[in-house]
Amino acid sequence: MSLQSDKEQSAQLVKDMEIKNCQAQTVMYDDLNKKVKVIENMTKDRESVQARISVLESYVARHQDERHWLIATGMRNSFEKILNSDEFLDMLAEGVRLGKMGKGPGDDPKYDPSALSKLKELSDEFDDATFPAMATIFSMHGASLSEIQEFLRDPARSDP
Repeated sequence: MSLQSDKEQSAQLVKDMEIKNCQAQTVMYDDLNKKVKVIENMTKDRESVQARISVLESYVARHQDERHWLIATGMRNSFEKILNSDEFLDMLAEGVRLGKMGKGPGDDPKYDPSALSKLKELSDEFDDATFPAMATIFSMHGASLSEIQEFLRDPARSDP
């Protein structure tokens, strides 16, 4: 082989190496771009998850506040609403009327001497009794807390 031939082979090898180097750089550049896109998508996903976590945290806080209100205030207001209902007050007034007349339960024509033995039956009947205010409260299961609070605050209100 001649020197010229060696130079041509060397030149060809250099050229081939440059092509391979260029191809390798293109592959690495493409891989790097793919990785950058993956990182960008992961960042967007992370931001989306963080936003959803923030929303969930606010829901949890709101529900904790509502739970506290229901336990601390709502139950008391519910019982007050029932105790101030016309049905309950009418039953109470009848007992007071008899007491003012100096009559005991035995003086009431409706008095049943075996009432003590029927206490269990009456208790069961009371459990099954319906009070419009209670029925309204139960019907408000889909209402917002503010609607329930408004209903319980207004003593004259009987509709949800």
